[in-house]
Amino acid sequence: MSKAIQAFPISEVRQQFPALNRLYNGKPAVYLDGPGGSQVVKSSMDAMYAYMANGGANLHGSFPSSQETEVVIAESKQAVADLFGVKVEEVAFGANMTTLTFAIARAAGGRYPPLFRLQIFRPAYRHCRHS
Repeated sequence: MSKAIQAFPISEVRQQFPALNRLYNGKPAVYLDGPGGSQVVKSSMDAMYAYMANGGANLHGSFPSSQETEVVIAESKQAVADLFGVKVEEVAFGANMTTLTFAIARAAGGRYPPLFRLQIFRPAYRHCRHS
């Protein structure tokens, strides 16, 4: 028995990213990996808007918006952990990838001898998990 191979629904996926509708000089904009911009899925934009519309707050406060912020972060970390098959303690959020990369480089800088190669593997790229 053979199974029919289905094509990946790339047009359906692209529709979820509003930035991909952007035109530049009358032509579709091209986004390459770099600081030129990030594309965010619309459901994430909607979730961010809903959070901000209800009033965001700093962490560890004794007021409702602070407690709600902590719940949003905890639920977000759990969702990422579930998606990538990692422990929630292995999930960390930061301002953006560029800022995080520079912070890691500064933290590691000067701690290793010349020619030492530091390799950082993100859990997002693991294909399997070892116990």
